[in-house]
Amino acid sequence: MRIAVIGCGHGELDAIYASIRAADAHSPPETPPVDLVIVCGDFEAIRSPHDLPAMAVPPKFRVMADFHKYYALLATAPCLTIFIGGNHESSAYLWELYHGGWAAPNIFFMGWANVVKVGSLRIGGMSGIWNWHSYNRGHEEVAPYDQDQIRSVYHVRQHEVVQMALYPPYSPIDVFLSHDWPRNIVHHGDLPQLLRCKKFFEQDIGTGRLGSPPMEHLLTYLRPTYWFSGHLHVKFAALVDHHQVNRHDHQAAPNLFKFPPAQHGTLAHGRTPGASSSSSLSSTRFLALDKVIPGRRFLQILDLPDHTAGPLEYDLDWLAIVKATHADGFPRTAAAATAASRSGYVSGATSGQSSLMAKAATGDRAAWRTLRDRVAKARVELEHTLPTAASRAIPLAFAPTAPMHMPAANRPNGDDPMAALAARPHANPQTAAFAQMLGITDVTAGGVTWDDYLALANQVLGQGASDAVVSVAAPIDLNATGREPGAATLEDVDEGAIDLDNL
Repeated sequence: MRIAVIGCGHGELDAIYASIRAADAHSPPETPPVDLVIVCGDFEAIRSPHDLPAMAVPPKFRVMADFHKYYALLATAPCLTIFIGGNHESSAYLWELYHGGWAAPNIFFMGWANVVKVGSLRIGGMSGIWNWHSYNRGHEEVAPYDQDQIRSVYHVRQHEVVQMALYPPYSPIDVFLSHDWPRNIVHHGDLPQLLRCKKFFEQDIGTGRLGSPPMEHLLTYLRPTYWFSGHLHVKFAALVDHHQVNRHDHQAAPNLFKFPPAQHGTLAHGRTPGASSSSSLSSTRFLALDKVIPGRRFLQILDLPDHTAGPLEYDLDWLAIVKATHADGFPRTAAAATAASRSGYVSGATSGQSSLMAKAATGDRAAWRTLRDRVAKARVELEHTLPTAASRAIPLAFAPTAPMHMPAANRPNGDDPMAALAARPHANPQTAAFAQMLGITDVTAGGVTWDDYLALANQVLGQGASDAVVSVAAPIDLNATGREPGAATLEDVDEGAIDLDNL
């Protein structure tokens, strides 16, 4: 299996795919093409200008970029593409796919947290970045976001970290994705070289503030073979040795509410850099990559000879975790319910965080035992309802939930009759189907639907005129995107084994 890993996408899908095609063209004839593209956040799935106000960037960076063409079926991803969310995203759209789903044909969003399989490769990931002030809160943000919510919506939450910490060690994860780096990872690679590239990192490294404490915990617990990240816009490789860490002693009832202070020179519960290991299963190869700009090291092509490509599938253990933990109530707060009622949006989620999940996060052993028992029971149930790999295949069920991009010149009278509707939370049939499959609440229930757009179009323009509003009415001016066109050069591409193999 051959994969291409990207750091921060920043909407540059055309450049990403062009760079991969160039690398494939310059490879030996017997080299197979890339099977899978992975983007480590800041994907920027912007469907139309309606999505731009939900993206936390300065106004000058709110540009359409490339994704809208793939959403509108004007372009197609040449191979399966998987991405996680970062801190520069179309958050309102991604929330529709909280559990994961197709953002466009052949482009799969991992959701806020997920584990899936591509052929024999098991991939886990979490979207967002670390922020202590939001970590213990529920998902209280409801579109349209205010100036605080537009940032807090992408902050990693305790609920999903507890879910990932329930993942069983008997099902090893091959690849894990996070946008920001695990805390202390810098001490397991070439730190002097990193500081030569990013001198201003020195203070945060010295105070233990660089990186995410929850991701540090998950790294030492999950121990994936590879861990890929973006966010800091620099290429950095590290090798983490887990050889003499007893995962069960440290993680039987982890405290995910308060994390231990940063340990300079080592990961929490880990070993110091440079220690050797006799087993490949006791080490993680970490790689962070840059953003997609010509001249920057944003792309790593990697051959995985022990894995074979295949269809995208749900992971049974992860489904069991979601099924078991959702039974206690999805973590949306009373404040969110109030905001939802003001916007005319009634969520299918339960207000308040699960007390059992909250107790587990504080290290309560009884709560962890109860949660693990519930997960085991849910897994047995799912083995009966989803007994085969075919039954666990993720349906190719992409469907647009909001209008495609329409230049102002092609709108009737230059007006935008859809703007008010587009600002509200949306329902997503993929999320509804996932919730029905597991017997859990649909976190998008009650939102705007495609039929609502059709009804408004007919009301505004008359019966039968809806296509002029909800679809692309004319070729899009791709030169008016506010960015520099063009693919990266081959100098931006690294092929073969990750260079940390030589550490």
